[in-house]
Amino acid sequence: MVQSTPATCLPLFAKRFVLLFACWLALASGDPSAWLSGGLASAAAVAVGLRFSAQERYDARIAAMLRQWPRFVWRSLLGGLDVASRAFDPRLPLDPRWLSYPVRLPPGAPRAWLGAIVSLVPGTLAAGTSGDDLYVHCLDGEAQPEAQIASEEGQIARVFGLTVDDRHG
Repeated sequence: MVQSTPATCLPLFAKRFVLLFACWLALASGDPSAWLSGGLASAAAVAVGLRFSAQERYDARIAAMLRQWPRFVWRSLLGGLDVASRAFDPRLPLDPRWLSYPVRLPPGAPRAWLGAIVSLVPGTLAAGTSGDDLYVHCLDGEAQPEAQIASEEGQIARVFGLTVDDRHG
């Protein structure tokens, strides 16, 4: 966790700006005429985000985030294919249930990221939290997604430079 100080704000601003501006350039297909507006919009978004975000921030490690990118894309593809196949093939199991998963990550960005990633695990959707529990809707009641969620949680902990205790065996 990183306390908000002037010394930590500039590197955090730079990291977020680079990520947002890269997304802008990708959406604009690298068109040079979009650089100025994209740069201004990215800078404004980061400045507002830093101004109104919590005082305690987590320092995401960009290299760890980039290493997770292929996994993210793969999970997105698998999740979409799983839901589509279940929708169009009545022989595939469809036995919805709710799962209450005890989260080991601290509140804030790490937990929010876990919810987003869990929604990409085939057949699961993060639907909310209460205290330290993440509520997950599962399409297949026989599936045991806890091990997969714990694995994703460990990956996210590494991105944020955190350690999590092993409550999930």
